Amino acid sequence: MFKNGAGFSSPLTYSATLADGNNLPSWISFDATTKIFTITTTAIQTATVKLICTNNLSNNKTQEFTVSITNNQPNVASSMGTVTHEDNRTYTETFNLAQVFQETDPNQVLTFSLVSFPAFVTATISGSNILTVTSFPSSSDVGGTHRVQVLASDSFSSRLDILTIVVIENTPPTQPVGLQTSITGYEDTQNYTA
Repeated sequence: MFKNGAGFSSPLTYSATLADGNNLPSWISFDATTKIFTITTTAIQTATVKLICTNNLSNNKTQEFTVSITNNQPNVASSMGTVTHEDNRTYTETFNLAQVFQETDPNQVLTFSLVSFPAFVTATISGSNILTVTSFPSSSDVGGTHRVQVLASDSFSSRLDILTIVVIENTPPTQPVGLQTSITGYEDTQNYTA
């Protein structure tokens, strides 16, 4: 902060503009009494600010500094990965999206939304950020790779994670070999292996 030179005790006044002399943008405000800048923004922005100190003789000094609003994308902490479903069967998968994604910036809250999912899937996100995926693939879905896409967003950016569903044929169990009919005599013993 500025101060008077030796032998001077006149009050100092402060003002602020952009470095080019234009007014501060709407997301930066300056209180000349408290000498406090307040920054409120929901976008990634940069501005070079000029602080001006003036004495009662209208002499002034200036100091410039840059304000940069940056952001880290949300991380995928634990991807939903890949699951395998058989056709003509019902499956339900659940994921806590607050554990799938991670926010690394302070004072940022993630919100979640569904981007897309296949026709044989019903997908919902609860108020507690639980993703529920219920699928009932048909034989026409066999051999395909199907994706449920979920987007995590903060105030500045987003990150996508994908649940991949691989559909395979529901193969019925093999019929066991039937036991042969046999007639045994009294006290005869027969052993069979199924």
